[in-house]
Amino acid sequence: MDGVITRGLIYISLIIQVFSSGIFEMAILSIYNGNGRRSDGECCVGTKEYCNDQCRTFVSACLLQHTTNVPELPECIFGNSSTAVLGGNVILSQTLNDFELSTLLIRFQFSWPAVFTLVVDVRHDNDNHLSQNDSSQLIIRSIVSETIYPPSYWYTQTTLGENKSIQYTYRVICDDNYYGAGCEVFCRSRNDSFGHYVCDQDGTKLCLPGWDGEFCQTAMCWDRCNMSHGFCYEPFQCSCFIGWEGESCDQCIRNPGCINGYCHEPWQCICNGDWTGKDCNIDINYCNKYDPCEHSGTCLPDNQKNFTCECVTGYTGTSCESVICEDRHCQNGGNCSVSSIGCECPEKYYGPHCEFRKLTCDETDCMNGGTCIPTLTGTMCNCTKGFTGENCKSEIDECNSSPCKYGGICKDGVDGYICDCRDGYTGNNCDIIMDPCMGTTCFHNGTCVASSSGFSGSCLCSQGYTGHRCEIVINPCTDVECQNGAQCRSVSSGLGFQCICPVGYNGAFCENRLDPCQYIICDNGGTCKSYITHYICICNPHYGGKHCTSLLMPADETISERPGSDIIPVVKNGACSNFRISYITLFLVFLFSYVNLFPVFSRRI
Repeated sequence: MDGVITRGLIYISLIIQVFSSGIFEMAILSIYNGNGRRSDGECCVGTKEYCNDQCRTFVSACLLQHTTNVPELPECIFGNSSTAVLGGNVILSQTLNDFELSTLLIRFQFSWPAVFTLVVDVRHDNDNHLSQNDSSQLIIRSIVSETIYPPSYWYTQTTLGENKSIQYTYRVICDDNYYGAGCEVFCRSRNDSFGHYVCDQDGTKLCLPGWDGEFCQTAMCWDRCNMSHGFCYEPFQCSCFIGWEGESCDQCIRNPGCINGYCHEPWQCICNGDWTGKDCNIDINYCNKYDPCEHSGTCLPDNQKNFTCECVTGYTGTSCESVICEDRHCQNGGNCSVSSIGCECPEKYYGPHCEFRKLTCDETDCMNGGTCIPTLTGTMCNCTKGFTGENCKSEIDECNSSPCKYGGICKDGVDGYICDCRDGYTGNNCDIIMDPCMGTTCFHNGTCVASSSGFSGSCLCSQGYTGHRCEIVINPCTDVECQNGAQCRSVSSGLGFQCICPVGYNGAFCENRLDPCQYIICDNGGTCKSYITHYICICNPHYGGKHCTSLLMPADETISERPGSDIIPVVKNGACSNFRISYITLFLVFLFSYVNLFPVFSRRI
C-alpha cells in the first residue's frame, strides 16, 4: 500500500512539473562474459557443462525514484531505454561500428529530481524479441543510486560479477533553451517584438543594449525625451505623439496653414505682431508696406485678403492694374467687347490689349529633355525631373529646401541630393541622432554625459578620480607644497590632504610660525620671551616661578635664564645662603675638634 502511495505521489509531481526538458544519457564502454553464461550459471546457448555458442547480448536501462530496494522487475517511473543486440560475450565500445548502438537516451519532460536510481541489465536475447521481462535471461545487473545535477560531467560505473563485468558512463543534460538544476528554466534568446535578450549559463535573460523590462521589451529613451509628449519604439529614438515634434518631442505642431504664428499646444495658431486672420496670413500693415494699388488707386485694409483697392475711373483689377476696355486700346486686330473688361483677341494673339503673339511649338526650344505643350497663351515646356524654368534651362537645386537637419551639409545632384552629416547624426537627412555615449566606458563610477554640442560623450568623474575615462586616481598631495619642512599626507580615503607641521608652525601649509608668547601671561609685571620651541617669563625682582607667580624672600635676586626650563631664582647673601653656610661651619668645627681630640681619647683608652 505504501508503494502505491509513493508511486502516486511521484506521478503527480511529474504531471505538475511541466515545462522542463532534458536527457539522461548512458554509453556502454565494455561488457565481459567470459564463459557465455547467464547470472544463474546456465549457458546462454548449450548445456550447463558446455556452452557451445556466444550469448546474444543487449543492454536495458531503467530510471526510477531513489530506492535501496530494487525489485526483480522495477517500474521505470522516470523512463527506460534499451539497445539492440550489441554482440557476443566480449563487447568494447571501440569495436562497435556505430556509437549510437551503445548509447541509451532517456528523455524527461519534468523537473529533474537530482536523486535517482539507475538499474542497468545485461541480458541474452533468447527469443529475438529483446524481452526485458524474462528475468531468466539476465547476465549481470548494475545498480546506481546517485545525486547529480544538470549539466553534469560523465560519471563512470563499473560492476563486477562472477567472471562477468560491465562498465558504462552516464550524465544528465538539459535540452536546448532549458537551464537550471531541474532543467525547468526556459530561456530562448530572441530579438523581435516579443523581447530583445540573450540567455546566460543559468537561463537568466540579459537584455540587449537599449532594452529594459522583464522580457526586455521596453525601449530605453533619452533622458531629454519628453515622455508626456512622446515614447520610444526603438532604443534612444524619441517618437512623438500626434501634435508634437522635435528631437525631444517638446515642440507643438501649429494648425495646418498657420503662416506667421506660433503655438503653446498642438494645432494652435497664435499670430505674431502685425498679423491676423485664422492662419495669421493677413498683414495688418500691408498697404503701408507695399502700396499695391496702381494708377492712383486707394488701398484699404482687408481682414480676408490683406488689402482691397478702390480704383479710379477707367481702371479695374485687384491692384487697379487693368484698363477698362476701349477699342482704341486693342492691338493686332482685337476688338473691345461690351461684356468684358478686356479685348477679344485674334487667334494668334493674347493679352489685355492683344499685344502678345502666341508662339508655336516649332518656335519654342525646350532644353534638357523638356517637351513642348500648346496652351491658351502659346506654349509651355513640360520639364524632366530635376529641371525648371521657362525653357527648362535651369537645374532645380534640391538643397534650397534645406533638407539636411542638425547642421548637415547638402550636396545637390540631378533630381536629388546627398546630406553630409555631422558627427553624432546619421540618416538620409541627418535626422537620426546617434548615442554620443555608445561605446564609452567610465571607470570608478564615472558617468558618461553628452557634450554641449551633443555630438560626443565625456566622462563626469567621481570625486578623487580624473582622466578621459576617470581611470586616474588623484593624489591629493600633487602640487601641494608644505612649507618649513612639513610633510604632506593623504587623508579621508585619498580625497584630501594634510600638512604635518614641525614644532612651532601651523596653518594649512605650515606657513605660520607660532609665537609661544601669544597666549601666555607672565604675572606681576613679568615679560614673556619667545624662543623657536618654547618660552620663558623674565620676572620682576621679588618674583619667580614659570609665570612669575611666586613671591621670593627679601634678598638680592638675580634671574638666571635657561632655554627650555622654568625661571630659576638664585638668591645671594640671603637667608638660604646663610642657612647653607651655617651647616658647612658646623661640619668644619666638628671635623677640627675630632682631629684634635682623637689623641687624647686614645691615650685614655
